[in-house]
Amino acid sequence: MATSKLFSRYYISLKISLIYLFISSSYIIFSDHVITSIFEKTLSIEFLTTVQTYKGLGFVFITSVLLFALIQREVKAKIKSIRELELQKDYLSNLADENDRVKKRLHERNIFIETILKNLPIGLAVNKIDDGKAIFMNKKFSEIYGWPEKYLDTQDSFFEHVYPERKYRDSIKTKVLEEIKSGDLKKMQWEGIEITTKNGERRFINAQNIPVHEQNLMISTVQNVTKQKKTEKRIIESEKKYRLLAENTTDVISLLDKEGRFVYVSPSIKNVSGYEPDELLGKKSCTFFHPKDTQLVVADSYWNRLKSGLSISLNYRFISKDGEYEWMESKRQPVFNNKNELVKIVSTSRTITERIEREQEIENYHKTLKKLTTEISLVEEKQRKEIAVNIHDHLSQLLVVSKMKLTDILSEISNSNTQTELKTVVNYISEALENTRKITFDLSPPILYELGLIETMHWLVEKIQNEHPIETVFITSLEELELSESNLILIFRIIQELVNNTVKHARADFLKIKIDVTDNLLQIDVADDGVGFNVNALPKAKIGKGGFGLFTIRERVQNLDGNISIYSEKGKGTQVEIFVPLEI
Repeated sequence: MATSKLFSRYYISLKISLIYLFISSSYIIFSDHVITSIFEKTLSIEFLTTVQTYKGLGFVFITSVLLFALIQREVKAKIKSIRELELQKDYLSNLADENDRVKKRLHERNIFIETILKNLPIGLAVNKIDDGKAIFMNKKFSEIYGWPEKYLDTQDSFFEHVYPERKYRDSIKTKVLEEIKSGDLKKMQWEGIEITTKNGERRFINAQNIPVHEQNLMISTVQNVTKQKKTEKRIIESEKKYRLLAENTTDVISLLDKEGRFVYVSPSIKNVSGYEPDELLGKKSCTFFHPKDTQLVVADSYWNRLKSGLSISLNYRFISKDGEYEWMESKRQPVFNNKNELVKIVSTSRTITERIEREQEIENYHKTLKKLTTEISLVEEKQRKEIAVNIHDHLSQLLVVSKMKLTDILSEISNSNTQTELKTVVNYISEALENTRKITFDLSPPILYELGLIETMHWLVEKIQNEHPIETVFITSLEELELSESNLILIFRIIQELVNNTVKHARADFLKIKIDVTDNLLQIDVADDGVGFNVNALPKAKIGKGGFGLFTIRERVQNLDGNISIYSEKGKGTQVEIFVPLEI
């Protein structure tokens, strides 16, 4: 570009010089001829001299102007050229500075990259393909192989030290070199290769080679997978033991996916249901449940509990291959991945059909016993009532008549000794009448059938205070309470037994009885300030003399489908709370 500009300026200068030469020559040659032709008649020597003088001056002037213009042009051209050269110099200087900066950045980047490569968590080495010599190796590479760099810097040295057993070394070397030679990147990946460190430690590594043929380089990476390998080995051994256990236990062990489908079922399922394990794989467990039990494993509460990491116990009916239902008991445990996501469910199941049948038999026996106990209580109460009626209608009447007869006889006898004896007999008869009245009320208080539970409780409180030194109060917001005769009898006997226990054993100074109805439940509260007892010893407590004891009270409450709670401590009195549903 500079040469082209120089040639252009030379061409322009040459053109100007030729024009100047042409004009000068024309002026010299033709000026005299022109003047002679114009001034031919008046031409004189003086005039010619003057003309020649002015001609010379004109020539000098024209020459000076043209030379000035030429010089001026050349000067401008030179100045412009100099300026362009200076700009080029500045550009080249800036280019050199930028080049230095780029070199510096490249150097810094190379250092940065090299630092990263040297500190990578995986081993990295770069070797020449043709001679196998290492030109770069980070410290992790030598750490993983367990040898200093100098032992790994050539191919032969590497194989000799990392694989000390000759037979194993030869097989590994042949395998590696052949797969590198194939050029197939997939083949140049090796997993679980066993190596030996300098101190004799056995390790397992994953390695990969990447060839860069255009630069004659082989990039090698290596990872230490010894821990993973040992873990895998333990898992495999554990799985073998688990599978051995699963395949030889009578319980059914199964594995379900997060959708509840079987992915593994132990062989024992055949003995339980008649199915082969393969017949269940891929199917949801709930499809084998009794329709009424399906909700157990499809409800949100089931899945929420599993996802929160909690195990679940289930009792359900499982349809066997012959169409019959077997009762099963299962415990299901969730399994999570490293992201804490539910991935599997481990289930251990066993058949409990016999147990359920026995429990149902026991429940039926219990219901029968409950019914029998209630009937016995009612029969007993009926007998009490009959005895009380007989005493009242017969014995009491006879005693009254006897007393009246003796009183009449007494008024007719004048002998004082005989009168004294008869008065004694009359007094005995009066005491007998009073005792029969008490016995009648104790056996079956007529007020219970005539006026109901509330009025009977008022009578009972008055009776206790008259017969015992115990302050007794009865609290209720009820004026009357409608109960069936059987329930009326059972509830009264429960309260009476609690009161008798307080009177006989509590050594109490105060007794409170409270009866109320809350949420369709009859609430009975009996509390005293007596000596109290250890509630934990209740199961071993014996039935008291002449009464049913707390054990019998509990049985009666349960027969009414009620609940009983006993609170007591030694020296702090006793409180008994009973809740009985009114719709029974």
